[in-house]
Amino acid sequence: MAKGEAGERAYNHVTKKSLENMSIIGKAESISYGKAAVKYAEEKKINGVEIAEDFELHALSGQTSEECFNEMRNWKNGTGHGNIKRDFLWLSFSPSKELIEQWGNDTGKWKEAHNKWLQYLGVDNSQRMTILHYGSTNDAERTHLHDIINRIDLDGNVIDDGQIGLRAKAAAEKVAREYGLKTAEDIGKEQRGIIKQKARNALRGLKAWSFDGFETACEEQGLKIDRYYQHDQDGNPSVLQGYFLMDGTHRIKVSQIDRNLTLSRIEGEWKKLRQGGIKQEQLKQKQDEQRRIQEETRRSESQRTEPRTEQQEDREPERERW
Repeated sequence: MAKGEAGERAYNHVTKKSLENMSIIGKAESISYGKAAVKYAEEKKINGVEIAEDFELHALSGQTSEECFNEMRNWKNGTGHGNIKRDFLWLSFSPSKELIEQWGNDTGKWKEAHNKWLQYLGVDNSQRMTILHYGSTNDAERTHLHDIINRIDLDGNVIDDGQIGLRAKAAAEKVAREYGLKTAEDIGKEQRGIIKQKARNALRGLKAWSFDGFETACEEQGLKIDRYYQHDQDGNPSVLQGYFLMDGTHRIKVSQIDRNLTLSRIEGEWKKLRQGGIKQEQLKQKQDEQRRIQEETRRSESQRTEPRTEQQEDREPERERW
């Protein structure tokens, strides 16, 4: 795998890490805009820097992406399936950052895991263009692969796209288990728990309710909020519909973390937490007062039972003689 400038940045810090956070994410969908997908994959840029690189061709001989695309279209039409509209599969194969660092620029490791995934998904017997992206829009260090696959396989059969997204996820989890890794779902559950705790700590600490205040409190906990809006007829954002919580690695819709933190419930949840916090503070004050009284009582009793001084003991015999 040859590396460009962006690739050097992705791989110049290779560290040894445990398998705790290593996993693979697989996504897939059937599409009708194959040509546009090829163009996007080939010309992807981040901050003006090209991040795309040809990775692998399967059963294609074209010298350019356009030639390869035409080959796939010609194969489809030649097998009598010209009426199929969603004639391509668009796939994403995304290892975790820790796994990317471990694999480095070893093409063999990337291909081995990627080909296993395609096999388990049942799409390995078809024309395919695979393109590598050194980073993504949301994460400049998340190197990943994209596949544009002809839905008409090399035997002339139509690849079933039923529940293709769920199947891609399941295939990626199967690969992860073979490598002794946690699945994306395992890591997702753990991370959602961490994000949930931080978000609730942020909410609990608010003295007065406002979503902007909650956002600031989340930032203090190391989280960021990504809002999404309903748009008006002109395409301008008008009504806040919901938000994602981000921790620098994960971007998760809040309803998948804690439904009590969704827009319709979060203020009510804050009131509960606030009231609970007030009760806890009152209980703490009461306990502190009880401890103070107990300490004063103990000191008073201690003073009453202190041993007599030598002077007091010398005087007692004199009183007895009189």
